[in-house]
Amino acid sequence: MNAIGPLPIGTRVFHGETLDSFAHRHALRNHTTVHEVEQSLRASGLLTTSRDRKHEDRATAWRALGALSPTAFPTTGRVAGIPIVTRRLCGHCTRGQVAYGAMPDMGHVCLTHSRWLGTTQVDVHRYPAATKAERTFRRLARRGVLFDAPVMQIGRSAAFAGTPRAALDRRASSLRIDDHDALVYPEQVGVAEMLCDPFVMERATDPTITTSARRAAVATALEHIFSRVPVARIWAAVLAIQPALDRTLDQRREHRALTAVGDEVQFGILRHLELSG
Repeated sequence: MNAIGPLPIGTRVFHGETLDSFAHRHALRNHTTVHEVEQSLRASGLLTTSRDRKHEDRATAWRALGALSPTAFPTTGRVAGIPIVTRRLCGHCTRGQVAYGAMPDMGHVCLTHSRWLGTTQVDVHRYPAATKAERTFRRLARRGVLFDAPVMQIGRSAAFAGTPRAALDRRASSLRIDDHDALVYPEQVGVAEMLCDPFVMERATDPTITTSARRAAVATALEHIFSRVPVARIWAAVLAIQPALDRTLDQRREHRALTAVGDEVQFGILRHLELSG
């Protein structure tokens, strides 16, 4: 690989950018294609004949072609058994270029540019609750929670269940944000954080108390997340979460020794939950 030199026109690699994303941009910038570059390297014996796109020799070759650091290109892999999904990087970070990366430490908001990283990227400068929620999410990320982890999916369902449509319409109008996922992001992260709280979950999945007491504990926690909403909406959010809690309750019943569930044990149970249905 030492014989491989950089292509004539340099290309900046972005933080978290994947090999495939960089290779495509770098080849295009040099008026060629990834296929043509790799075919030429194989013909010259400078690249393995393996067609495995994840082969380390391929990454090494493109680092050389781009004159990049040996640490360029993250390993996507998994966190707690959950695949890290590649997604589009913030368009402001990439100066308008389309680039994709693996960002296990990031939720749905670029804090540098206050951009919502949804299907359509939008400005959330006027929505400080979203950037505050992102900071909360990043604390969860340090514990292995990905942006699309089960607790975040459950949080999204609960957020929509607990937020009245009229409130969403008011937010959309005042903030000029049409993406409803962005509008309920504070509630989504709030619920995810609750599901990772061992003190709340101890009560919410305690097999020694009644069903009504468990649900009341969840409703009380949700009242701090959904402010000024009708009681019926709080209970709608409870019902959205309930299938996951019931499954965790079953886990605890099967393992009676876990009557006092520690942080990592309870978190380990919940983060692997999948949405019912």
